[in-house]
Amino acid sequence: MKKAVLYSLVFVMIVLLTGCSKTQKLHCTKTETSSENLELMESLNITFKGNEVTYMSIYSEIEISGSYTNYIDEFSKTWREQYANLEGKKGIEYHTTSTDHVLSVIINANLKKMDKDAKKELSIGSVRQSLKDAKKELETSGYTCE
Repeated sequence: MKKAVLYSLVFVMIVLLTGCSKTQKLHCTKTETSSENLELMESLNITFKGNEVTYMSIYSEIEISGSYTNYIDEFSKTWREQYANLEGKKGIEYHTTSTDHVLSVIINANLKKMDKDAKKELSIGSVRQSLKDAKKELETSGYTCE
């Protein structure tokens, strides 16, 4: 009988400890327009397990209009060079595209698989942050979060 009670207590403790780290998701967007006919749109999807960021998906898009469309090839080259340093980094997948007036990049980062160098490339410091704190920080930076 005592063993049954002890095992039950251990089971309840394990469930409580693992149950406290449920998965939550945060989605944030931001759009900025410059006077140079450039519009930047960013979308972030961040997955948290407890107070730890485990996964991030980042979508960035620059829409170029007006006289700047003549320089799309130069913008595209610079855009690709900016993200080339992510090539082969552990835990990161990325893809860039360009059309006649839109440049975009998608970055998927599995923080559980990333090493320090990969985190440094994405300017990721500590992955320990609550969803509430991350949302507050992103909204202070101009993002709208849900």
